[in-house]
Amino acid sequence: MRLLKFGENGEIHLVGPLLSVDDLKYAILSHTWGKEEEEVSFQEMRDGTGDTKQGYLKIKGCMEQAKKDGLDYSWVDTCCIDKSSSAELQEAINSMFKWYSSAERCYAYLSDASRDADDQSFRNSKWFTRGWTLQELLAPKTVEFFDSKWNRIGSKSDAALEAAISEITRVPTPAIRGANLSAYGVQDRIDWLSGRKTSREEDQAYCLFGLLGVFLPVIYGEGKDHAMKRLKREAGQRNTAGAGSAGDKTLAWRFGPESLLHSDGISGSAPCFVECEEDLIVMWRARENPLPPFLDVWLPFEDHKLWWTTLRRADRGEVLRDPPKWVHQNVESQERPAIAAMQDQLVAAWKGVDNSALYFSTLRPSNGADQWAPPLPIPHAASSTGPSLASLDSELRGSKVVYALWKGCDNNKLYLSTYDGNSWRLPTELRFANTDVNSTLVAYEGKIVVSWKQSGSENLYWMFLAADGSPLMEPHEIGREGTSRLGPTLAVVDGTLCAAWKGMGDPADVRVSTWRRGNNGFGFAQTVHNSWTRRAPTLASWGDTLVLAWRGDDREKTMWWMNGELRVPTDTAERLGWDC
Repeated sequence: MRLLKFGENGEIHLVGPLLSVDDLKYAILSHTWGKEEEEVSFQEMRDGTGDTKQGYLKIKGCMEQAKKDGLDYSWVDTCCIDKSSSAELQEAINSMFKWYSSAERCYAYLSDASRDADDQSFRNSKWFTRGWTLQELLAPKTVEFFDSKWNRIGSKSDAALEAAISEITRVPTPAIRGANLSAYGVQDRIDWLSGRKTSREEDQAYCLFGLLGVFLPVIYGEGKDHAMKRLKREAGQRNTAGAGSAGDKTLAWRFGPESLLHSDGISGSAPCFVECEEDLIVMWRARENPLPPFLDVWLPFEDHKLWWTTLRRADRGEVLRDPPKWVHQNVESQERPAIAAMQDQLVAAWKGVDNSALYFSTLRPSNGADQWAPPLPIPHAASSTGPSLASLDSELRGSKVVYALWKGCDNNKLYLSTYDGNSWRLPTELRFANTDVNSTLVAYEGKIVVSWKQSGSENLYWMFLAADGSPLMEPHEIGREGTSRLGPTLAVVDGTLCAAWKGMGDPADVRVSTWRRGNNGFGFAQTVHNSWTRRAPTLASWGDTLVLAWRGDDREKTMWWMNGELRVPTDTAERLGWDC
């Protein structure tokens, strides 16, 4: 995100791009575009060549009003987005609702209205007929209306103005006041757009992204009908939101904590999991015999070896464990490994012991094999923390593709690559994301979600990526409670995106939060009691349940795990997560 600021001599200049503006208070302009040649573009604002254009006056008016309100920064869409960059435009469209909702003040500039005229001047303003101004009305905490001469008309919270706005827009007054939009059905929110116009037909769908809480690729040229079809499919039109709906589900743990693994040689990090048919594959790093205490089997000491086993559900709900095995006699790592499933094979990846190179191996359990293939290096991949893996159905190939995410070796940048079962794609850098610890990713409804702890801070971020790896939005924080000195972990169960992380203490309990489409952010973070740890936890899905695992406090020699499900809470205690 870029912002505008006055210089020492009163000139306007751009600031950014900024990874986060959470600590900055800024004003944001809502307006209708004039002729395109009259508006100040990003390039013109950057080069200082747009001050003679008609559109410069409203930019300056916005900034002068912001200054009166004690705000140093402003945002205007005409000049703060580089529209020559399709990637930046896509991020901006998917982030617009957040930018407006995070603004300290929103100024709605009605260029065709006059405060001194009768009420019809306000009612007839073209501002109420444009598609993009709908979310600009509903997203901000406060919207102040100004006429063509920057005379204040009033605020959307003024009783008289609120009633008029509701009548003009056909939007219920609670929504105008800031009620949770998920209380209204998907089709209801789409209907609010009725009668509004956009310059490009696809924007009839794109301007609803924020109102429906979805993140999608922007494909100009696809046409309005196709864009709207994608939007409705993503928003889940058949499952309208409301009280008691799936959006209100909370985590309830079926059992736990229970011992998953016990050994003097258990590694400092939690294991990784992947669902394989009806079973759950577990992989971890250990320095000695990694067997559960009830298995009377001894294995010789092997430093930094990677082990794996299979968990199976028995008829009565018990979990059966196969005896652990080495991944390969030549496989060692000092970091947590990663594992994913694609077609008929499993893919594991890890960081080497004596170098920063990343390696991978494959296994085909469908063929009855239990021996992993000899390890191979992932081309052009090096990391100081190790990778994370996730698999996603590829529309292009008609099969699954494995995505790998890792932190660089000599820098804090994040890199992404894909494996199609035969070869790895050259890594690409993930824009706007950097970390000094581990990161994670997961597939969610045809897209990739990545999450990380921001380098130099304790804030946790997440963002959507398209299947080609391009960002669909700017990074979002995982709520106010999403802070940790270690990276988060992600999983998807029952259409819900789940995030977990170690709390701020050392040691501390694990925190878990969830997000569903239609929500504008992660919800209240539940504390998982008795999950005391100094390390990052791990999440995974197993059928319709969520698996959470963590390494006990350093004085323990145990990996703990819990198995939970999402359900509609029946009382206040469950809504607050007290059942954990």
